[in-house]
Amino acid sequence: HLQEYIFHFTSAKQMTVMDDQLNRITLSPIKSSPLSSTYLLSSQAMMTEIDSKTIEKLIDNLQKSTESIPKIIQIAENKSLISNLSNYGQIMVYLSNHLKASKLRNNSNDVFKIVHLLSLLLVNEQLKESFFNNNCQNSLLFILSEYTTSLIPKLLDCLSIVIQNDSKIKLNEKQLNRISSYLLCADMNVRQTAANLLLLIAEKK
Repeated sequence: HLQEYIFHFTSAKQMTVMDDQLNRITLSPIKSSPLSSTYLLSSQAMMTEIDSKTIEKLIDNLQKSTESIPKIIQIAENKSLISNLSNYGQIMVYLSNHLKASKLRNNSNDVFKIVHLLSLLLVNEQLKESFFNNNCQNSLLFILSEYTTSLIPKLLDCLSIVIQNDSKIKLNEKQLNRISSYLLCADMNVRQTAANLLLLIAEKK
């Protein structure tokens, strides 16, 4: 079945994707809206230090809205700062809740930013433990099933971690087809990640 997925989708037309820097790549036939210039500019700025009160304020705000996500991304992208987030496991729950609510809000920018942030945070063992303890993986499966207007490469990174760490996870045919659609991406790295993820899923069966 895996070979059928790969053959079927690699022989089809390419689709729209947001790259790792969250810049727009123009492909077809699916369209995607570019992220706001405010977010792109803020994510490029290098943060060199952060105090606990600032982190607590950012995470407290995250419970209610997604406005603090760009600044949290800056922290998570800095290897010397990301450990400061380790003791705030609730951040995974808040991000998961925002993903589940994203369909109602119809805000694609938020989805890309949240998934990007999760891909960074899941590398941290403490935050990853909180993620799975609170069954946050279900929010990623929700996005995989429901968000079909464009491709989100970072979602593949998150799903790879989910498959590796949750032996009970089961993907339905719709979700497998959705992962297979990433084999259409013009970016070879994304196609390879998708193929590796499908192989991993097959091995776990």
